[in-house]
Amino acid sequence: MGINHVALEVGDLDEALGLDFRDPWGNHVQLVEYAWIQLTKTPAGRRKGLGG
Repeated sequence: MGINHVALEVGDLDEALGLDFRDPWGNHVQLVEYAWIQLTKTPAGRRKGLGG
């Protein structure tokens, strides 16, 4: 099972927001404000009762 999210602290949020790149492994990385993040459950997660 791989990592599905990573937290990153930045010094200048205004300069970092909207930064969009691919890491060396080909993953798409976007820096956004925490309030913009919407978490959803997959159907399998809902069946297992994960996440409340």
